[in-house]
Amino acid sequence: MDTHQWYSDLNRHMMKKHTLFLLLALSAVTSCSLEVNRNPYFDTVAGPAFPCSVEEDTTFVIVEDYFPHIGRVDKVCSDDYEIICLSKSGMDSVLLVGGDSFKKISVLQVFSGREHGALVLKKTAEMGGGVPVMTATGPLYEPGIFNVSVENSPASYVVLWQNTVLDHKFLSHKRNGVFTVRVPENAKDIENSCVRVFAYNSYGVGKELTVPVHYGEVMIN
Repeated sequence: MDTHQWYSDLNRHMMKKHTLFLLLALSAVTSCSLEVNRNPYFDTVAGPAFPCSVEEDTTFVIVEDYFPHIGRVDKVCSDDYEIICLSKSGMDSVLLVGGDSFKKISVLQVFSGREHGALVLKKTAEMGGGVPVMTATGPLYEPGIFNVSVENSPASYVVLWQNTVLDHKFLSHKRNGVFTVRVPENAKDIENSCVRVFAYNSYGVGKELTVPVHYGEVMIN
């Protein structure tokens, strides 16, 4: 074998090793980044909590009404509401103080032991013309990926898998009024779960969109 051929074979070998290393590294990063924190109570025991309707000024909330048998509630917090604790121990009973400028859809983060989940807060208002109307299509190129199309955009969204808010890692905006949702890898361990999408715009709050998930695969007719 001449020197030129030897160097050529060596370069091909090194490129293959480099490519394999990059693919393995990318796979490891992707698998880690596409999971949410595991919360056995909020993921499986509690079931998706129905939204809490909030008033313009103050709203009294008993957390256990939305998360039955949760046990001790150690902490609740919200970026959009002032929270006044009314419980003697823990924070199961709280008063939410809001106002006209607060978002039409928000979340209350609930902490119990090492777990935490989210309760959707929805301003009480009648739906009228011009509010977001959502439809889901999929699955797409993977069983756990689907599109959400929204009429009457622009709109703001809150997306949850079970009782966990999905951040930007799981959402990809394709164009105005259409975005893609990736179901967390955790869903593969649960027989039946769901993704819920809440949307609102200047006209009001649209109807909630619920997409069933079976062992990580979206079930859309």
